[in-house]
Amino acid sequence: FSEFKKGHELMGVEDIDEYALRKEFHRIDTNHGGYILFDEVC
Repeated sequence: FSEFKKGHELMGVEDIDEYALRKEFHRIDTNHGGYILFDEVC
């Protein structure tokens, strides 16, 4: 999750709502492994 959050910060996303960001991370992380895998986004 920390890399996901840092990526948003590097893209210039300001005022990140951490709850919404975590919710989106968990939506993408379909196997609930704690990482977003290539297969989960393609």
